[in-house]
Amino acid sequence: LKTFMAGLIAHLKNQGAVMHQALGEYLKSWGNTYLLKKIPWMPSFGPKTRAPAFLTTARKYRFDQLFGSTPNRRTWYENWLIKCFYPVNPLVPALTKDVYEVVLEKMVSAGVLEERLQGSDHTWGIKPEALRISDSVVQMRCTECSHNASVASSETPLWENAPCLRFNCHGYYKAQPSKVDYYGKLYAGGDVNRIFSEEHTGMLTRDERETLEKRFQTTDRQPWDPNLLSCTPTLELGIDIGELSSVILCSVPPAQA
Repeated sequence: LKTFMAGLIAHLKNQGAVMHQALGEYLKSWGNTYLLKKIPWMPSFGPKTRAPAFLTTARKYRFDQLFGSTPNRRTWYENWLIKCFYPVNPLVPALTKDVYEVVLEKMVSAGVLEERLQGSDHTWGIKPEALRISDSVVQMRCTECSHNASVASSETPLWENAPCLRFNCHGYYKAQPSKVDYYGKLYAGGDVNRIFSEEHTGMLTRDERETLEKRFQTTDRQPWDPNLLSCTPTLELGIDIGELSSVILCSVPPAQA
């Protein structure tokens, strides 16, 4: 049962089914991505963009349907329940609706999920305050399809030998040996510098430009000296900066020189 619950929550999280306060209108419209574009700080969303998919009893293409229209067309949620409980009771397919009725009711009352009613249809999503972030992570890999699941180390017993989350896979998860965290090591011990940017334009006086150039070119650099310059053609030709690592031109130069 705990493995079933862990997989259910992981799937909802991976689908983006989190009841964020900014998604109210998106939920009411059954996943109209145009409404996400109207939120100033959100990226652009199109009809085929992967967007949050909440669990629902309605037949809406943007959201995840809880139950299939026919016994032969199972949803991910029906399939997951069968994967977890069929070894315990082969009759579980006939009990799918009864089990989910109890499970979802208990998850809502426990404060893990939030339930919303629109007409006669129900929609569920994870409550933001129920989410937990762990920096101690174990990688689980499926024995059949090699699907990878990143889980908190405290949940390792729930995922060891758990069914694969992928719909058509019949494999099981196994914990992978810990490896060197390349990016963790890089950012913890690498030479990471703060960016100090300045502008080099004709609006500066000659003395200001020359002082800025010297601070940028110097090998005896202070931590607060500029290490990124945004320039007009004032710094385009004839300036030798041997330690410069990269240059970006925003248009093709008009002549070879």
